[in-house]
Amino acid sequence: CTTADEVAKRAPETLSESAKYFVSGVFNGKFNATDENDCDANPTTCTGHIVKSPCEWTNWVIPQAHYLNITAKSNGPNSNGSYSAEQQIEIFEAAVATQSDI
Repeated sequence: CTTADEVAKRAPETLSESAKYFVSGVFNGKFNATDENDCDANPTTCTGHIVKSPCEWTNWVIPQAHYLNITAKSNGPNSNGSYSAEQQIEIFEAAVATQSDI
């Protein structure tokens, strides 16, 4: 992130910015690859990524993915791998800004 491009004008400068996935006018998407979702290195065992909701929300995405035989995992920063409502909004804003799938 030393050279500005269409995704980022600069690297995050504060701890608060480092925890964000999207900051309008600064960076349009900051995601970290994991071994599980690296399909080039692990073509037979790679997983997709699910944006899992906090435990307090009723959500059937993990059981649905399992039932449909979709290998996916959520690597969010919360203890159960979920994302807060604010983080989910940032992820969707980043996907729109970069025209990327989630």
